Amino acid sequence: MIFTLNPKTLFLNYRPEIIEAIEKVIDSGVYLMGEELAGFEKEFAGFLGVKSVIGVGSGTDAITLSLKALGIQSHEDVIVPANAYPTVFGVAASRAHARLCDVEEDTLSVSVRTIEPVLTTKTRAIVVVHLYGMPVVMDEIISLAKRLNICVIEDCAQAVGAKIGNRYVGTFGDIACFSFYPTKNLSTMGDGGAVATNNVQIADRIRRLRMYGEDVRYHSLEPSTHSRLEEIQAAILRIKLLNLKDDLKERQAMGGKYRMVLNSVNLIPDILPKNITHGYHLFVVKSQNRDRLKEKLEAAGFMSLIHYPQPIHFQPAFQRIGNVTYTTRHFPVSENASRQILSLPFYPGLPIESQEKILETVNLWI
Repeated sequence: MIFTLNPKTLFLNYRPEIIEAIEKVIDSGVYLMGEELAGFEKEFAGFLGVKSVIGVGSGTDAITLSLKALGIQSHEDVIVPANAYPTVFGVAASRAHARLCDVEEDTLSVSVRTIEPVLTTKTRAIVVVHLYGMPVVMDEIISLAKRLNICVIEDCAQAVGAKIGNRYVGTFGDIACFSFYPTKNLSTMGDGGAVATNNVQIADRIRRLRMYGEDVRYHSLEPSTHSRLEEIQAAILRIKLLNLKDDLKERQAMGGKYRMVLNSVNLIPDILPKNITHGYHLFVVKSQNRDRLKEKLEAAGFMSLIHYPQPIHFQPAFQRIGNVTYTTRHFPVSENASRQILSLPFYPGLPIESQEKILETVNLWI
C-alpha cells in the first residue's frame, strides 16, 4: 500500500546525517534548551527573513502561546476559519473565544469577504491558515487588520516554504506559527513547533511562556506551563532545513505534474495565481464522488486521506462557537468541502510509476 504521506521516506535521504546529529546530542548530555535549539532558531529565522524564531513543543502550542503573548482574554474574539480543524484547538487552549468564519469556494481559505461578516467590537485577532500549503492572499487582510487594530496570526503549519511574491508566508502578519510534525514539509521525528515574529516584545514573552514564565532560570514573572522543542528534534530540523529548498522543488515539480494531468475543475484552486509559490504539503482534489474515488484508489493500492472530514462546528467539542449553536449557524462552503475533498498520495520520493497510476485512477473515477 502506498500511503498518502510517508514520514519514513522524508528521512531516508538524510539518514546518515540525522543519525550523526542525534549521536552528537546524546554525547553532549544536553537534551533541552541547548545549542541545537539556539542554532535552529537562528537558522530558521535567517531562512524566513524574520528577527526572531522561538522553538516550542508543537504547532498547537505555537498558536496557544502566541495568543497568550498578545494578552487576548476569554471574552475577546479570535477569528478562525471553520475548516481549520487543528488550528482551533490552539485557540481554545489559550482560553480566547474562537469565532468561526467561512472560506472562499475556490481556495478554501479566508478572505476579507469571509472575515468581515463575523467581525465584532470584541475581535482582537484573525488566524489566517495557509491550508494545504496554498498561501492566502494577505494584502487586503493586513490592511483590514491595521485599520481595525486587530492582530494577524499566520498558521503556517502546512506551508513552510510557500511564497507570495518573493516573501515566505509567515512574514506578513504579526506572528507566524509552524508545526514540525513528522509529515510536514520541514519535519521532526516526533513533535515540534515554532513561533516567528519581528516584534521583540512578543518574542520575549513567548520565550518566557514556553518555560514557566521565567526571564532567567528559576525566576518566574508570570505563571505558565512549559513547551520546549527538544535538542534531538532541533538537530534533525537543522539537517532538514539545509535541504528544504531541494525538497520544495521536488514537491513543486510533482504538484505541477498533478495539476497538468488532472482536470482543473477538480483542483483547489483551479488556477494558481501568478505571484503564488505553492508549498504543496498536500495535494487535495474535490469530487462529488469522493467516497467512490477513495475506494478505487485503495483498490489500486493507494491510501488517501480527508483533511478534514468535518468542519469545526460539527465537532462535539465545539458545539457552541461565536455565541450561536452549531445547529443554527452554517458555514456552507466549509460544509460542502468536507464532503468533497480528498488528499492524494503526495510526497518527495513517491515513485514515478505510482504517481502515474494515481493520476490515471483519479481521472477515471473523479
